[in-house]
Amino acid sequence: MRAMPPFLALLIALRFEEDAFRQGRSAGFLLTTPRNLFGEAIERALNELVRIVTDAAATGNPDRIQAIFESLRPFDGAMHQLRGPFFELLTGHCLLSVEEGRVDIDYDVVDPSTREATNIDVLHRKGLGFLTAYECKGKLSASSVSSDEVKDWLRRQVPRIYGYLRSQDEFKNRKITFAFWTTGVFSPGAQRYLSEMKTPADTKYSLEWKDGQGVRQYAQKNGLSKMVRLLDDYFRSAP
Repeated sequence: MRAMPPFLALLIALRFEEDAFRQGRSAGFLLTTPRNLFGEAIERALNELVRIVTDAAATGNPDRIQAIFESLRPFDGAMHQLRGPFFELLTGHCLLSVEEGRVDIDYDVVDPSTREATNIDVLHRKGLGFLTAYECKGKLSASSVSSDEVKDWLRRQVPRIYGYLRSQDEFKNRKITFAFWTTGVFSPGAQRYLSEMKTPADTKYSLEWKDGQGVRQYAQKNGLSKMVRLLDDYFRSAP
């Protein structure tokens, strides 16, 4: 491709099988590890991040979450990319601390009737009768959730999630709520659309949402001082 400037392809992993490493090198790739690129401290932080994301019980410990944020603070690009996953963890921590029950983070589902896949950021089971699927948008406090983001959630994701939940024996008799939480703000169009859709015509499920101020007030009201500090430290826009 003559018009394309030269570039270097990197494949980064914790470890490589010998044959995979040899094939990659022979194809002209640069194969490396986080430790070689960033050092041992960053490697430990990334490993801890993986453990937290794959272990919902870890959402009950905000100190671990803050420690990872502190380790990655020098990497502005990483912080930008990780605000979304970290807000999912903080949402899970909130729910476990206040509502109790069981929380699943980053939950992949498929609607069996359409075979269409999607993802639930946070799935909260409360008692035997209630179930809430959370869409989490981790943004700086002055950043807006657009009407397109809200419409995609309600038109594409919610029907797929609902189809999956109603197909599962453990969920089919629960009252289902879909919630949209963000650390930013909703644009006027997004707010208007959510208000219009708050009560679906067929009442199959209910909708709720919180912006950054609402999430902070929820944490503050329930005595989650560490949660409030994390929101202020890592999601507040510069003055």
